[in-house]
Amino acid sequence: MQPEITIHDYPCGSGKTTAMIKSFKEDRKYLVILPLLSEVDRVVETATKVRFSQPSENDNEAGTKETSLEKMLLTGQNIATTHSLHQRLVSMARRGLIDDYDIIIDAIGGWATEGISHQYGKGHSLTVMHGWMGKLSAFRLVSSKIN
Repeated sequence: MQPEITIHDYPCGSGKTTAMIKSFKEDRKYLVILPLLSEVDRVVETATKVRFSQPSENDNEAGTKETSLEKMLLTGQNIATTHSLHQRLVSMARRGLIDDYDIIIDAIGGWATEGISHQYGKGHSLTVMHGWMGKLSAFRLVSSKIN
């Protein structure tokens, strides 16, 4: 089965995260990557259909969130984490630890407006975005709107 990518393209505050939380299904495994720790807490606390955990340096002998994340993936837990752990997923992905997960990345890119997303700056250059879109050619791309 060919992987599928769905893009929900709406501005901050339009209900994307709330819609995402309502859409979780018990028979799926999720890895949700969010921009802020408060949003991670929101998913963990308000997702009622599916139980979520977040990586913690306190739940492993190594004392790192990365080790915690890996342990959660190995045990098949639903995970909500921040973008700061996102880049550490590469080695785990290469070992197939996220193959059977639905991966949701909230707030990709960057914006120059004030507010929550301001911390992302102006986003990636067109050259970088073009490179990523080229890599998507191996996937089935589905554009979606929130109802």
